[in-house]
Amino acid sequence: MNARPELNLSPSTLSRGVWLSVVVAALGLTWAARATLIPYDIVAYQSGSGNISNPALLSGTLNMTVSGTTLTVLVQNTSAAGAAPAGSGAILSGFGFDLPTGVAVTGGSVEIANGSTGVNFAGGAGTDLSKQWGFSEPAKDLGSFSGTVGIGTVQGMVSPSGQDFTGTKSVQGPNYGAISKLGDAGGVQAVQDTVQFHLTLSTAASDSTLLNYIAAHDVVLAFSSPNTSERVPNSGQPVPDASTTAGLLAASLLALLPLSRAATDKRKF
Repeated sequence: MNARPELNLSPSTLSRGVWLSVVVAALGLTWAARATLIPYDIVAYQSGSGNISNPALLSGTLNMTVSGTTLTVLVQNTSAAGAAPAGSGAILSGFGFDLPTGVAVTGGSVEIANGSTGVNFAGGAGTDLSKQWGFSEPAKDLGSFSGTVGIGTVQGMVSPSGQDFTGTKSVQGPNYGAISKLGDAGGVQAVQDTVQFHLTLSTAASDSTLLNYIAAHDVVLAFSSPNTSERVPNSGQPVPDASTTAGLLAASLLALLPLSRAATDKRKF
């Protein structure tokens, strides 16, 4: 009986495209295992006359990771179509959360996330938005939220008023906030659909300890220039744990076995 050929998952036996699929799947699942999806509890939005928002259609996600003194946050606008008329009403313009005693945000940087692009301005992944966003401690102008930290692209959300992450006073939002793929920014500059923040912390923090603390306290998402807010049901979904992630990775690799076997057999003839 002929010996069964050994499975060889190497670039020499797999096509470049198949091998790239393996690498991308592994990297993507590694990110999923590390990132924590933080549920939000409050939506702050603009009501009344003008470019008003429909809070029932507003939504977003906050994914966080911690490394040393850097808290990385991916803020995505997932609002439904019709969340506001064309313009700033459905632009995700700020967010806020609590930090434990002894930990503070001291600065940071902001950029367009991978896979996102500028709307009404030239911008792509990596474009610096640090002059369009700022922060405040404690948070302010985020509806009923009164937590430790507020991040925003509206003058009133940052402290001193209008001060950006570079230290100059250039914040004039809600311009340069995030608009969903289903939203219409009208003529307002916005990012479709994710903005990335690298927040500098005053002291190094454990990833799990800090993120569990943030998730256990109130978190707010703000849209446009909010003048009201309301609490929402738990918005978070569990992130796959290590065993689930390993299973998903194994399934991805098994799905490639017929392709790798075909590549091996082809080499025999």
